[in-house]
Amino acid sequence: MPAETAVVRVLVLDEQEVVRRGVIQVLAGDAGIAVVAEAASVDQALVRGRAVRPDVAVMGMRLPDGTGAEACTRLRADVPAVRCLVLSQYADPGTVAAAVRAGVSGYLVKHVRGPALRAAVRRVAAGGTMFAPEVSAVLDTADGAGRPDPLAGLTERERAVLQLIGDGLTNRQIGDRLGLAEKTVKNYVSNLLPKLGLQRRTQVAVLVTKLRDRRADGIPPSTDDMTPSRTPPSG
Repeated sequence: MPAETAVVRVLVLDEQEVVRRGVIQVLAGDAGIAVVAEAASVDQALVRGRAVRPDVAVMGMRLPDGTGAEACTRLRADVPAVRCLVLSQYADPGTVAAAVRAGVSGYLVKHVRGPALRAAVRRVAAGGTMFAPEVSAVLDTADGAGRPDPLAGLTERERAVLQLIGDGLTNRQIGDRLGLAEKTVKNYVSNLLPKLGLQRRTQVAVLVTKLRDRRADGIPPSTDDMTPSRTPPSG
């Protein structure tokens, strides 16, 4: 994770040159963000990613030699510190679920405005998350009425940490908010994951968003919310 005052180094991955040019131009509007490489395919992204070791990879989901999810998985294997931010016109359940399984830190749709994209890059670089409302809505496919509250087994402090993860805060920011050491927050997060049956912090953020949407709609929380990588049945 880069220091808060450091320049965020970005790799832009999209099969369309016009899209790459547009993203690069938008990101150039923030002096604290530098595009250090671009790629048109998964293979190019891996080669250039290993060379420049970016903080964030902004990527499309449909590529000539694979998907953004595959690119994220493979790039993170080579450059563990990189954070993946999807920018795609596709927000269908299968595509979104694949991205979440790959461990992306954010998923935006291509009509996002420039300032929001720059803010998302900064947020994920700092260890936070950013999912467009449309993406969270796609993930929320089961009504789950009458099922147990997935947060029932959490302590009050764990619930507070959970909500702040949902707000996209980093461990350091959560610690500042709650008056806890960053290491203590990390321990809370580590305890949360198995209790919720999740594996990644990004899945926690998606879960919180889904639960908030349910409560806003007057729908009871559901244990079905705890499977953000679920794909709906075909047909």
